[in-house]
Order: sequence, then structure tokens, then C-alpha cells
Amino acid sequence: MNRVLAAGIAALLALGSVLVVSTSAQAHNYLVQSTPKAGETLTTLPEKFSVITNDILLNIGKGAGFALQVKDSNGLYYGDGCVTVDGPGISTPAALGAPGKYEVIWQVISTDGHPVSDEFSFTWSP
Repeated sequence: MNRVLAAGIAALLALGSVLVVSTSAQAHNYLVQSTPKAGETLTTLPEKFSVITNDILLNIGKGAGFALQVKDSNGLYYGDGCVTVDGPGISTPAALGAPGKYEVIWQVISTDGHPVSDEFSFTWSP
């Protein structure tokens, strides 16, 4: 009886460890760094705007499914719309208009194949 109980416990532990590994392997990417940072006030224009995630992104070619847009409070978009995908991050050349509040809207394809998107704001005060 003790052997059967021990074998059952061992099987449950093995199954539990497989489920934990499987779950973590299929977790979505998440934001770990950005330029600019959420809520930041920029006084000089960076070379590029970027979003960096915790893991390599799934780039199936030519940046399909990726976006990094910058929009002012009047709804005008800035930049050329071209996104570079590099490992865990995306970037686009920086361009802004008049001083004020801006919003960064981004989307990436997570390592597990799911799209992940979010947005944050910053202030431009040259």
C-alpha cells in the first residue's frame, strides 16, 4: 500500500513539474524597458523610440504584426511607421511635433505566437 501511495505521489509531482514548465514556456512577453519611459518628460529627442520585452520576439518576417506608433494629444501620428525588430525589442526612428503630451502605442508577437500590446504616455518639453 505504501509503495502504491509513494508511486502515486511521485507521478503527481512529475505531472506538476511538467505543467509548470509548459505554462512558463508559453507565457506572453512583457515590457521590461522603453525609450521613453512611461510618464517621463523628454527634453531632448532620442535617436529612436523603443520597447524591449523579457524574451525574444517571434518575427515571422518583415516585421509583420509589429507596431510602434507615437501620437500627440491632437491625434496626429509621428514617425515613418517603419519598425525594426531586434531580438526582444522593437524600435522606430524618433520624431515629434510641438511640446506636449504624447502616447506610445505598441504591439509585438510574443515568443508563444500571441500578440501583446499596450500603450503609455510621456511629455515632450524641449
